[in-house]
Amino acid sequence: MKKKDKILKSIKRIVVAVLILLIAFLGVRAVGKAIYNKTPDGGINESMYIDVNGTKQWINIYGENIDNPVLLYLHGGPGSATSIS
Repeated sequence: MKKKDKILKSIKRIVVAVLILLIAFLGVRAVGKAIYNKTPDGGINESMYIDVNGTKQWINIYGENIDNPVLLYLHGGPGSATSIS
């Protein structure tokens, strides 16, 4: 019985540890999501797919002034880099 009790205690500790980690993960995720979804006064916070030459691309638009234009910068490409040597 002693060996069986030790195994049960170990399993209980593992289950408790996993539950604590899960609760911590969900708490951190909820706080991050609340911060990420915040929109500044008079600003914009949108995420959507846009069509770029027939390819759907995901874009996040965040800014403090809704009147500012959106600049979509596509870096690099086949055979060319955007960095200057």
